[in-house]
Amino acid sequence: MREIREWGNSQWVVAVKPLLPRDIPADHPDLDPIWRAAEDHDLPIAHHSSTWNPPYYPGYRDVWDNIFLGRLASFPRGAVRRILYRPRDL
Repeated sequence: MREIREWGNSQWVVAVKPLLPRDIPADHPDLDPIWRAAEDHDLPIAHHSSTWNPPYYPGYRDVWDNIFLGRLASFPRGAVRRILYRPRDL
């Protein structure tokens, strides 16, 4: 939040790309201040899934060490998850 508030009005800032730990979903209430700060600065949330590192997606350990299956599962799932989420009080 501090970084968003400090740099959010700069001309070069175009989005916020949070890196979330494995055990904290994007809709966890503790993250609402981040989403609110991005909203206050009119910044979109960028999502780019990773295959073998955070942000993880459900079943990431169950792709039989097949990077193709990992990539196939991670991008759509992560993007849809973030599209569907909206903080409660925005």
